[in-house]
Amino acid sequence: MKPALVFVRSFVPDFDGKLKKYMSVLSQAGISYHFVGWARADILPEQSARFSYFKRRAPLGNGLKNIFNLFLWNIYLFQWLFNKRKNVGCIHVVDFDSVIPCFVFSRLFRRPLIFDIYDKYSSMRKMPRALATLIDKLENYCIKRADLSILADSSRYEQHELSPGAKNVIVLENVPIAAIEKTLFHTPEAKRWDIGYFGVLEPVHRGLEDLLELALQCPEIGLHIAGYGPLDAFIATKAGPSSNIHFYGARSSQEGLAIMGQMDIMTGLYYRSVPNHLYAAPNKYYEHLMLGVPLVTTVGTPPGEKVTRLNTGWAVSEGVQALQRWLDGLQEADVNIKAKMAAHVWETTYSKYYDTNYSGVYLNAVAKLMNGRRHA
Repeated sequence: MKPALVFVRSFVPDFDGKLKKYMSVLSQAGISYHFVGWARADILPEQSARFSYFKRRAPLGNGLKNIFNLFLWNIYLFQWLFNKRKNVGCIHVVDFDSVIPCFVFSRLFRRPLIFDIYDKYSSMRKMPRALATLIDKLENYCIKRADLSILADSSRYEQHELSPGAKNVIVLENVPIAAIEKTLFHTPEAKRWDIGYFGVLEPVHRGLEDLLELALQCPEIGLHIAGYGPLDAFIATKAGPSSNIHFYGARSSQEGLAIMGQMDIMTGLYYRSVPNHLYAAPNKYYEHLMLGVPLVTTVGTPPGEKVTRLNTGWAVSEGVQALQRWLDGLQEADVNIKAKMAAHVWETTYSKYYDTNYSGVYLNAVAKLMNGRRHA
């Protein structure tokens, strides 16, 4: 068997749009790949000879309560890499919770390592300051010494205290592959705005509870939620008796985007209770441009600054009262203008991003690493 690039992430690949883009690039280039992940929740992951899973159950969003399970995942990962070492040509690992065994394996067996940092680990979780400091140092050590490190946005250089001139670091924004055509901007009947959210159902920090409360207080809007996460049961309970709250459950990227394409407005709230949100580079920002659907997000965050500057959405304060004030001032003409501006920004700025940066920059880097392996 020809050595393959091995993708590693502590979850399943089904809902990871960025990972799907990497796989698409490699498939088009004829480069073999394999995925090693952790099937930790009640979701049946994608099955094929190209996918391997650690199947120990561990609730999402449990933080340090999952530390023993995380330790077992790291052991499984190193054992898998060791057992398959002859078939491992390069490792592309996502986030700190999986990088240590990959880094050690890379050094022991001289395999090139790509470290893809979706989010700074300590900024997404509550933990003692001493532990956070240690993790930050280890994470930055791996970033600086990986053969290639990938950041989600240029603002992450500052977050990780990196020099923008670092030769082994590139920025790959999570831009969708291709636009989904939106044929018209429909006029809501009786001000029935359809508002959508597609993504991780995280409590507290994404404002989902506030969106649900807004929908309960304002039956004239339709709230459509698709995704997976700790709030699954809570959202299903709220949606059950409500005619204007629709919960679709876990959906693939393609299915979720198809639902969002029918919305008047998309939501992507990033409350500043999570430090990482001050550097948020969410796929929802790029998806709202691709779909031509305006985005309501949080003031004081990168997507909030962008939608305000480019007039593709609204940046609001945190809490249900701020959402209510935004909804009260919503005007059809403004919604349509922002929708058209979103589509314009996509076409002029991001429509060729996949070809240039994924099929170009990323693929070239992978080919070079696969052909050269890593130096001693």
